[in-house]
Amino acid sequence: MEFKVCASDLPTRLDTWLASKLDNSSRRSIQKIIDAGSVTINTKIAQKGSLLNDGNIIRLFEIPTTKIWFARPDFESNLNILYKDDHICIVDKPSGLPSVPLHFNESGTLAGAIAARFPQCVKIQRRPGDAGLIQRLDTQTSGVVIATLTEEAFEKMIRDQSSGTIEKTYLALIHRNGRSLPAHVSKPLGTFCGNPQKVTVVSNGTAANTDFSLVSEHGRATLVQAVISHGFRHQIRVHLACSGFPICGDILYNGPSQTGLNRLFLHASKVKFNHPITGKSIIVEAQLPKDLADIIY
Repeated sequence: MEFKVCASDLPTRLDTWLASKLDNSSRRSIQKIIDAGSVTINTKIAQKGSLLNDGNIIRLFEIPTTKIWFARPDFESNLNILYKDDHICIVDKPSGLPSVPLHFNESGTLAGAIAARFPQCVKIQRRPGDAGLIQRLDTQTSGVVIATLTEEAFEKMIRDQSSGTIEKTYLALIHRNGRSLPAHVSKPLGTFCGNPQKVTVVSNGTAANTDFSLVSEHGRATLVQAVISHGFRHQIRVHLACSGFPICGDILYNGPSQTGLNRLFLHASKVKFNHPITGKSIIVEAQLPKDLADIIY
């Protein structure tokens, strides 16, 4: 695992800095791998008290122990279930609801609602707080989310997601600006150095591919469809923004404002995949929520 230190991160020492980057790992476990000589700064073995400089390359040759905690069941949240069987549950996440908790005991998340409705999901996770969720949507993004109800289904769907066999379709609203919308964008993505909440195109980033098509015209705005099989954080938002079409209401990526809309116009409208146990083709759709539909209809 490799990181590059940015000037905005400074001043700080190595163990503190790594704890901010690996927020699911305990500081003690980070210090342990540093003491074991498993972390280098610019190819030299580091000490936990080492002070960092702008541009330092930090490499981890051992992954620190992950904190183990689970999503807090949230019995106050309602679930809009689109599909359910003994192994999977597909829900329609509303905008404004975080997908997963960022820390122990956080309430008001989709994972918490899943954990309350399906207690068997609480300990099904890759990262703390997943509660069986296969994908995460940004807090403002609405739409289809897949949750697994058994470990067997979870492991199979994680493999399917890694191999790119889960197709996810989104709807986004953009403003026409005289440019042509690309049918396909293939640009690697990584975290923006100056803002860890932001993603940008980087030459050595994670490969990311998005297919785009026009759906309908609405005055100066255009509804577009985006299809992905692998999903990097903010992938559709960044691929549209770097093509000159930031999503309406997307403040982080300089999207144009849209009268009557208090969030970005992005909705996960459909998922298509093979059932992890039966192999049957599953297609589930979520209609545009009222706040988005009112903008264009």
